[in-house]
Amino acid sequence: MLHDMAYDDLPKGIKNLEELLRHPLLAEGLDGLKYQCYINLGMAYQELKSNYNALKYYYKALQIQEADFGTWMRLSKICLQKKYFEQAEFSLQMALQYIPSIVYERTLYEQMIHVAYIKNSFEECLKKIDFLERKEPLSEKILLLKAYCYRNLK
Repeated sequence: MLHDMAYDDLPKGIKNLEELLRHPLLAEGLDGLKYQCYINLGMAYQELKSNYNALKYYYKALQIQEADFGTWMRLSKICLQKKYFEQAEFSLQMALQYIPSIVYERTLYEQMIHVAYIKNSFEECLKKIDFLERKEPLSEKILLLKAYCYRNLK
């Protein structure tokens, strides 16, 4: 199963994982195994650029284990690509709740700033920029967004 996925036979690996999920034993439990299947299916479909299926399996995984930073980040990436900005923002907020290390905070805030800007939520964008600025110097890109936000405030 995973061997197929590791050696670039994603369709065969996907088929095997989907068959495993239909097994009667999984209907009654084994949430950890179901969770891993959903994550692997999400990643495989994301690799194949089948974003709808990737989203579907990531959401199923999060129903089992909500506190999964990596899955929230993968969801936000797909949502940004598909221009599902509300869902991208929600996914980033959830990722922030389950951040495994402060190292990821800047990246998360920069992504949230971009989403707020794209949504024309300039006040929200500026709040997040101010939060980030209190912690460390801003990059040129974020400084430019700050200037654009001030210019666009009405």
